[in-house]
Amino acid sequence: MKILLATDGSEYSTRAAAFLTRLNLSLEDEISIFHALYWIPFMYDKEFYYDTLKEIKRDLAPKIIDSALEILKHQY
Repeated sequence: MKILLATDGSEYSTRAAAFLTRLNLSLEDEISIFHALYWIPFMYDKEFYYDTLKEIKRDLAPKIIDSALEILKHQY
């Protein structure tokens, strides 16, 4: 089975990850964790926007993904 876990770091995402740990999955099953940013119009120039996205990618996204992984690692 292949499962896609979309996460944004919210309580709902945490509960979804915890729910997956209750399934009777085998080592052949796959869980892919997905985190996306949506386009947010900024009132500043394009360079500021891209710098902000780079900062989110570098600092925030790994924390969100890592929190989901921490929950899921107890599955196996």
